[in-house]
Amino acid sequence: MIKKEAKKNGNTEEGDGLKYRGRGLAHMTWKNNYKDASEYLNVDFINQPEKAAELDYAVPILIWGSINGIFSKRKLSKYINEDKIDYKLARYVINGQNYANEIAANAKCFEAILRQTSNLIEAF
Repeated sequence: MIKKEAKKNGNTEEGDGLKYRGRGLAHMTWKNNYKDASEYLNVDFINQPEKAAELDYAVPILIWGSINGIFSKRKLSKYINEDKIDYKLARYVINGQNYANEIAANAKCFEAILRQTSNLIEAF
């Protein structure tokens, strides 16, 4: 039996849950998200969902999905913008708060590296 939440997100056939399970850097799920990513990147993720895990596609899916609120309906700009940088709450863009502290600490280290090595300091 297909659950209501699954149907709402495009998983309408038996086996869709497994077929459109979490893949890639953002752990993208649901057939509707695979369909939207297919349209965005012009790649057939519906018939080849495993391609979403390939780095050449996983990176643009992560960026596109984070900017547009595809994964959780929350956009990255709510947490990281000109007025604030909140890496911990930005975790909501992809998922809940699991590992939020660790991810925030990693993001701060990555930001520090970018600041030390970039010629475009004013962009940060």
